[in-house]
Amino acid sequence: MTITFARFFVLLFIFQLNEHALLGQSFLTPFEKNNQQTCTYSECISFYKQLAKSSSLIKVVESGSSDVSFPIHTILISGNKDFTPNRVRKSGKVILLFNNGIHPGEPDGIDAAMLFARELITDTRYTELLKKIVLVIIPIYNVGGSLLRNSTTRANQNGPETYGFRGNRQNLDLNRDLIKCDSKNAETFTKIFHYWQPDIFLDSHTTDGADYPYAMTLISSQRQKMQTDLGKFMHEKFLPAFVQQMLENGLETSPYVLADDDPADGIYDFLDSPRFSSGYVNLFNTLSFVSESHMLKSHAVRVKSHLILMQSLARIAGSLKNELHQTRALANARFKKMKTLPIDWEIQTDRFDSLLFKGYSQEKIISQVTGLNLIIYNKEKPYIKKIPYYNYCRVTREVQKPDFYVIPASYDLVLDRLKWNGVKMRRLTKDTLITGVYYRITEFKSPGVPYENHFLHSSIQLDTLHLKKIYYKGDYIIPTDQIAVRYLVETLEPEAPDSFFAWNFFDGILQRKEYFSDYLFEDTAHHLLTADPVLKMEFERKKATDPEFAKNAGTMLSYLYSKSAFSEPNFKIYPIARCFTN
Repeated sequence: MTITFARFFVLLFIFQLNEHALLGQSFLTPFEKNNQQTCTYSECISFYKQLAKSSSLIKVVESGSSDVSFPIHTILISGNKDFTPNRVRKSGKVILLFNNGIHPGEPDGIDAAMLFARELITDTRYTELLKKIVLVIIPIYNVGGSLLRNSTTRANQNGPETYGFRGNRQNLDLNRDLIKCDSKNAETFTKIFHYWQPDIFLDSHTTDGADYPYAMTLISSQRQKMQTDLGKFMHEKFLPAFVQQMLENGLETSPYVLADDDPADGIYDFLDSPRFSSGYVNLFNTLSFVSESHMLKSHAVRVKSHLILMQSLARIAGSLKNELHQTRALANARFKKMKTLPIDWEIQTDRFDSLLFKGYSQEKIISQVTGLNLIIYNKEKPYIKKIPYYNYCRVTREVQKPDFYVIPASYDLVLDRLKWNGVKMRRLTKDTLITGVYYRITEFKSPGVPYENHFLHSSIQLDTLHLKKIYYKGDYIIPTDQIAVRYLVETLEPEAPDSFFAWNFFDGILQRKEYFSDYLFEDTAHHLLTADPVLKMEFERKKATDPEFAKNAGTMLSYLYSKSAFSEPNFKIYPIARCFTN
């Protein structure tokens, strides 16, 4: 029997189609077998490994440590079987990073990503798309939390039957850990992120809060926090196309519903500082999204919504890949040249857009438990109306960017984090007297109870000093003319809300190490006042204007001690120099 080349290729194509179809049917997820189930960690990784055995388009990689003995994996999907990030970037493809299970009690994205991964490698409708994108999936990020299976801790959530726990094995919320990196998970994520340098990032969640018809809401990078060109591209082109693509695929969405009380009165943008995954990746001009499926919809509906969202995001990324790459490159170049950078923002209440919103009427009934008013959402009274959407933020604090920072090598916890984030730095080759601008911490507040393993400082106030200080061989010089400039400024400037100072990495400077005895320092204080008329005038003025000061001998002597040469020279002096070449 003779088979022509044309007929051979037709038969081969039919065989490949059948092979793809059989592959799609043979690997069912726990969710598909029972839509009230979500996979365990072992079931999830086993599923991806089976896919990888069946197709060369997918690869499973152990990418680093977690909070338990099991690793964090990355799942790599590439149409040309190229799994090296440098070659992928040179090819012009868009790199997407999907992070699932940062809160394992919110598992919808975990199950949806498994379905989407299988689709990508078995459904020939994605062949063209895989010429434009590479997908990196973290299947379960909070490994320790995923092992703490239960059916009760998500009290407001409609299924699945069992799921993981929000905290990791240290009971840390990993979506508050991206800057401080207390966990092995965050260290691994940081290394994965900088290895792949994704163009787009998605973190999958399930929400709490108000009731409304939408199965999916979305947090996106805030335009005013982004570099101007990138923010314009994100909010005028990419985001509308993404939302429209989801709508065409049957998923109507809303911005994340964050309200003072009733969403009918308006909702607010979520101000994501770098402690959060989306705020962290945006420091490096990666477009970031947080998907929030609605807790009261069934697990099946939530998984389907996440699947549509992932499909839509991948398609829009592919269609806009050239403009996305060009705009990100422009943003990186322009950030490096900026002389002044913002470090803190607030949501504006005097400026907002109008949003057509679907909701349920809020009503008050008498609680059978407390006997007091209880707010409920009446699904029998839906509404569609325009509401205020407070989606603008303003800069509340900015700093002049130094040409470089100088950091003592003794601060290895800080330096480790800078290195994980790809910060370029060099070491002093000899002891050097450096002239720089230094901060003195004058005021700060700390909570009475810890927050995520720290006593996070806030309301930080500073004095600025111009000093010459000795730095030693091996200390680090860090130029700011680099892509990591936003990361540097928002971690090394103490007033930034997620600075390393705020997260207690420099608390040693806030305590004196030497002290004085009142009865011995009395004579010294008297000599200080006699020898320095200006100090004496300031001292007398303070006594006259501050009654509490004037009646406390120890406080008065401490004031004079702090003004003297006996006071420790580095007390409350932030040890990082800010240096300017001009």
